[in-house]
Amino acid sequence: MYRVSPANSVQLPDVLKPPEGFDVRSKPMAGVDSVSVHEVHRAGRLLGTVCVYDEGMRRLGFLNDEGKLPLDVSKLVGEEGAELFAKLSMNRMRPSVSLLSGLAKPDQCMTANGGVSLKDRTWFPHEESFRRHSLVWQDSSGKHQWVDFKIPGADREHHNIEEVNFTAPVRIYQRFLAKGREPLMLCPLIMVTIPPHIRQELYGELRTEDNSGKPFSTRYVIMQHFDGMRLIRFGKGSPLKHGIVPREYVDKVSENTGIPTGKILSEAALTPLRVSSMAHETGYLLEDDLHFGNYILCSDGVTRSAGDFGGAKSDFSDFLLDHEMTRLVGIFTYFRKFLPPSARNLLDKPWEAYGRDPYAMEDKFLQYHMLVNRDV
Repeated sequence: MYRVSPANSVQLPDVLKPPEGFDVRSKPMAGVDSVSVHEVHRAGRLLGTVCVYDEGMRRLGFLNDEGKLPLDVSKLVGEEGAELFAKLSMNRMRPSVSLLSGLAKPDQCMTANGGVSLKDRTWFPHEESFRRHSLVWQDSSGKHQWVDFKIPGADREHHNIEEVNFTAPVRIYQRFLAKGREPLMLCPLIMVTIPPHIRQELYGELRTEDNSGKPFSTRYVIMQHFDGMRLIRFGKGSPLKHGIVPREYVDKVSENTGIPTGKILSEAALTPLRVSSMAHETGYLLEDDLHFGNYILCSDGVTRSAGDFGGAKSDFSDFLLDHEMTRLVGIFTYFRKFLPPSARNLLDKPWEAYGRDPYAMEDKFLQYHMLVNRDV
């Protein structure tokens, strides 16, 4: 049974509809265009809520029968969904294959014994992010399809996925589209919330409360997958400690695409400025998520944001924006010094990448370098 509010025509896409016996109640998400919200019930019991970015699903071909996901919503919610993510969380403890290598084709990965079979599907845990797991399947045409699942983490800092992990990427992605630009980020597709009355075990431990003491509801996000490697491996730390993207990987991408390595790396250095510009235009500050560890140099030579915007803040102010722009200049300047001359020589006016206000960004670069030179 499918219940739709008479005030709108929102429905769960056919490719996600569960078998008979489930009751799906649908409505649009308030304040976010092209996102629909679907409560999934069975025998009067709420099993979970599924939010779908319909335009993103359509753009990536997941709304047609050929490219549809191999899991309908009945497999993503309730006890079945909770069991899947309990197993995925433990999958991080196993030896993992770096999907994000850019050097292997999906069919090669599938035959490399690196995948793990869960719920009769093939999954790959990411070496570079313990909270991400890729689901791979063959569609009806025989083509391999991939999506990434981002799940809660093992520590208190990443205890759950907040709603902003989905809504902020959707809005920023939409901003790229509205300006007629190809989004330099992974597309968010689906957010699922499993209610607290369903037993939820992650990393071998029962979770009953979130960080604020409220009953725990597992929340996870399904996103577009791009094969690639993080620019810094991994996180907020110094590239000296974690290592920037290996040169042999960049050389291989250059060989495969025909794009010179200097061009690949100079564009990579500018991508955070471009993505931050779109986020700021949308009304978000990226704060702690503003670092090169959140950017992927993809196998097609394009650097894209991994869509990690869980720390995004919408309490925008001129003071906070000024601080974030200064931080942008700092992380760019720090990353730039690790690049070869062929890349650095293409970065003479980096502030132009910040489309929101390149003149203000130019002033920030000038102020930053004056400060650094004075300190030296």
